[in-house]
Amino acid sequence: MRPVLLFTFISLTAAFSTGCCHLRQSSDARSPQPVPAETAALVAYRKHTPVSCTVSNLESNGRYSVHRFTMPAAASRTNRMLELDFYRPYGTNRFPVIVVLPIIGGGYPLERFFCSYFARRGMAAVLVRRDRLKRTLDDLGEINNTLQHAAIDARQAIDWIETRPELDASRIGVFGISMGGIRAAFLTPLDSRIRAACIGLAGGDLPYIIAHSREGGIVRRRTPYLEKCGLSKVEFEQKLRTCLACDPLAVAPFIDPSKVLLVLATFDAAVPTKKGFELRRAMGNPETIIVPTGHYTALLYVPYIKSACLRFFREKLAPYPEPERASRATR
Repeated sequence: MRPVLLFTFISLTAAFSTGCCHLRQSSDARSPQPVPAETAALVAYRKHTPVSCTVSNLESNGRYSVHRFTMPAAASRTNRMLELDFYRPYGTNRFPVIVVLPIIGGGYPLERFFCSYFARRGMAAVLVRRDRLKRTLDDLGEINNTLQHAAIDARQAIDWIETRPELDASRIGVFGISMGGIRAAFLTPLDSRIRAACIGLAGGDLPYIIAHSREGGIVRRRTPYLEKCGLSKVEFEQKLRTCLACDPLAVAPFIDPSKVLLVLATFDAAVPTKKGFELRRAMGNPETIIVPTGHYTALLYVPYIKSACLRFFREKLAPYPEPERASRATR
């Protein structure tokens, strides 16, 4: 039986019992390969030292505070700024920190939900805000540039974490769903400071994903481009293969599978399911949760997914402090 069909059968069976399928890391997981110099160069950049930034207060409550830090972006775009939303739990311990990478569009409700969830449980969170996407697709090279700059933004966020005395830079995790998961899958093997990664609804082989995805934002940009250039989806995919280097599948052999918790959906049409399982195999079969849903209906399993991610981060980033409430004087 083909692997995707086998996992589909397993997931459907689980749906009628526990609701999802949880696969532990393969017992014969391979060791990661060393990262070649030309691959590491994809996310190389000049660090800004010292880090110069402005800060604004966004929120304070009984469990955590939220501040936005704005600084010049290291990724090469003229006058481009990087914005980080910092969720700081109350307390005096040095906190482990989760770098949260965003989905493709929208107003960050899902990302803020997970940042708040981690912060209320004693882990700091840093949301790396994205650039606004162009409404039209004009140059295919822009796709690779966007992915490359997003990876450098996340690495710059880790640089900033290393400057914060209240954060423990030896205990950094990364979290992302959908496009955020794709970014996390690309970044994790290329930055050794990341100790754990929770990667949701992601896949490898981006030329295929972008050419065949049914995600609304991708379709709205892809369709006019295909019509303008007179291309089929297959021809479009082949053109993408000539200019897309920042692909999770290309760096998957360099990842340590013990660092990864993967979440896949059996009926995903936005990031085609078979490409999620292809990425899993290339990663060395890390621990994986399979939910019997599509891409968006996976939200039904957020309660289970968030607790699984918290458990995974606590295991990989231990020891972690117990969350504290602010005193009345500091609220």
